[in-house]
Amino acid sequence: MKFVTEDQVREILKVRDCIDVLRDAFRRDYVNIPRYRLKSDHSLLHVMSASTPSLTVMGLKSYGTNRDDAS
Repeated sequence: MKFVTEDQVREILKVRDCIDVLRDAFRRDYVNIPRYRLKSDHSLLHVMSASTPSLTVMGLKSYGTNRDDAS
C-alpha cells in the first residue's frame, strides 16, 4: 500500500494530465462510494473511496476535522 499526500500530487501532476486521466477512467467501469462522515462529539472523519477494476486500482482519501478547525 502506498500513501500520497496532496502536496506530492501537486508536485507531480499537472491539471491537464489529471483531466485526461479522469476522462479515461470515467469511460470505464468504476465503483465510487460517496463521501461519508463518521461523527464524534467534537470531530468528523471524512472518507472517500473509489476503484476502477479494469485497471486494478483503487484509492481512498480520508481526513479529520474538528470544531477548532478554521472554515
